[in-house]
Amino acid sequence: KRRIYKPVWDRMLLRTITDYNALNRQLKETYSLEVLQYVGLFNEKGNLRYYKHPLIFPYLDTLRRASHFQARAVDSSVEPKELHLKGTIPFPYNMSALDQKRGWIYLCEGVIDTLTMLQQGLQAVGIPGVRSFKVQWLPLFKEKNVVLCLDHDEAGRKGMEYLQQVFGNAGIRTIILGDGLENIPVNMKEGEDVNEWFGGKK
Repeated sequence: KRRIYKPVWDRMLLRTITDYNALNRQLKETYSLEVLQYVGLFNEKGNLRYYKHPLIFPYLDTLRRASHFQARAVDSSVEPKELHLKGTIPFPYNMSALDQKRGWIYLCEGVIDTLTMLQQGLQAVGIPGVRSFKVQWLPLFKEKNVVLCLDHDEAGRKGMEYLQQVFGNAGIRTIILGDGLENIPVNMKEGEDVNEWFGGKK
């Protein structure tokens, strides 16, 4: 329903937990429970946390190694819908797009919206939420013009205002999706995100 298809799925190394019990057992046999709990894979009861979050989005570094990942629920009634490992997120999702070459980059709110842009053949990176951008990431964007593509709601608009200031202070040009400079006409409804605008469904 989200319209993320196999070429992008394969490129970004998306995975699903198809046999929770087998994976739970294998991890316990391979690593100590202390380590599994420390990194945030296992809960306080000693079980894999992702029983209701079987969809795995790895954050790949420049060598395509998974340095972090986000797990997502498939059932829309599950809260929270996303879980992260413990610790800080090391870099934006799809960091390989920040290749230090001049050009445009789309900055999206969330993995799904980033994948949607990649599905459209656009260079995009993602952050988990409107206030999760880290100023330490600014050097990664130094050769880019940034198109801000956060959700079309009050929080998203405030987030884009904040990011315009952060990038502007670093001398990095930003525009908001729909300003017309990126040749994509946008008529997003209130509350929509990029995925919904392109025809996906929550």
